[in-house]
Amino acid sequence: MLLDRLIQRIPDGPKRQEKPNPIQQVAQSLLFDEAFYMQKQEVSSGKPMLPAKHYVEYGGAQRLDPHPWFDTQYYLSQVGDVESPLIHYLESGMSKGISPHPSFDPDQLPVIPHVAKRGTALEDHLRYVVRYGQKAITPNAYQSGDPLAAPILLDFHNQKLNFEHGRYTFMIIAMCRDLGHPILTLESDDTVKYAERFRFFQTMLDDGYVKVLKHESEIPKNVLRFTDAISSSPQKSTLVWRRGIPKDRNRDMVWPVPMHPAQYLRCSERNLRWLRQRPRNTRILFSGEVNWKYRIPLMQMRHGKTPRQHLVSILRNQFKSYIDTNHYRSFRYTDRIAGAPPILVLDQRTDRIPSNIWLDRLRLASFFISAPGAYFPMAHNSTEAMAVGTIPILEFPEYFSPALEDGVNCLTYNGKDGFAKTIERALNMSEAEIATMREAAIAYYEEHTDILKFTQKLIKASEEGADFYFHFEYPLS
Repeated sequence: MLLDRLIQRIPDGPKRQEKPNPIQQVAQSLLFDEAFYMQKQEVSSGKPMLPAKHYVEYGGAQRLDPHPWFDTQYYLSQVGDVESPLIHYLESGMSKGISPHPSFDPDQLPVIPHVAKRGTALEDHLRYVVRYGQKAITPNAYQSGDPLAAPILLDFHNQKLNFEHGRYTFMIIAMCRDLGHPILTLESDDTVKYAERFRFFQTMLDDGYVKVLKHESEIPKNVLRFTDAISSSPQKSTLVWRRGIPKDRNRDMVWPVPMHPAQYLRCSERNLRWLRQRPRNTRILFSGEVNWKYRIPLMQMRHGKTPRQHLVSILRNQFKSYIDTNHYRSFRYTDRIAGAPPILVLDQRTDRIPSNIWLDRLRLASFFISAPGAYFPMAHNSTEAMAVGTIPILEFPEYFSPALEDGVNCLTYNGKDGFAKTIERALNMSEAEIATMREAAIAYYEEHTDILKFTQKLIKASEEGADFYFHFEYPLS
């Protein structure tokens, strides 16, 4: 499956370089839900232990269910008595098309083009069900080839739509495909010509996720056209993707920067709820790259925002008494930190948090410093912070649609002096105040950054013709 392959979720994927250890296999599997495993099972090993480690050492042998969609007894009835049912499924059962739950019948699933190369459509259906729940048990347009789901034609000419390796456009295209819309493009499209520059788009092509047409004559009559060809009034069945956001335009059609693709399918809604409820042991976290790119004045010149390097310097100089570098390594490798410092400043060049535990570490902080990027303020981490109930500290609330509100769902600042004052404010805030803001940040995430809801809105708007706006490296016009 495409997204799983990108983040190497499935251990037996064809391009995985080395086999992970059993704990990694379980932790990274779609079919291991930590919240379900810890809350619904009678889990006890006599000592504190990470859920995936517990399953490997105890849960598998005790025949505990690792996920609502993995029925251990049902699986064992098909394969016999194996030592660790989930690991057996990941290493052998999935590739053989063995069902992990009575609701799945591999023989009745259609062979989907980009999954057929893997030998089974079960993995694709499984990923969809894990993400969207019980409603996905009923075959939808994606699995049934429902002709009512209009195909979408990608008609891109500006390569900048695929900035950051194409991961922003990739998320919308992936959601359209999951909602049942075949994705098409022309062989002459510039994005196809230069696909090797955009690894996310290239993967879509490699896996048959996007069908490439040789001639205009092959375009179906009922196609919805997603294009960056600017027109004063969009034609019917056309969604025009535009760079920059005029202030007088409908902000509802502004692309919300989503979670990174590597994180989006890493956590189910159940996992996110569990992460939000767990204890937090540090007040403020910064984690990101700090190199020459983040010192250049481009951010100040284009957007009027304080460069990241300046923010980190303020933390290290004015708040050094709150920072303890001895905790960096323990923060990266465990979520049980005794006496964690109020502020953690992690430079990803030396203290990078692995992607597969990023959300779990992010939720340990009450606040996250959403420092601007090198060329554009917004990044995935602001959205990821709100997803796990960590309140963002930022200088660009107006870049969200609707704008974030200071003291409600975020903390804001203006310039270097304002940043220092906001850090003081966060350090002195009561737990009751933080709890109220946390709930508001979560509510904002669920209401305004849900990528599936937004994609549905895009498709509906495109049927009549509409403009759609991307945030790019230049400020709002």
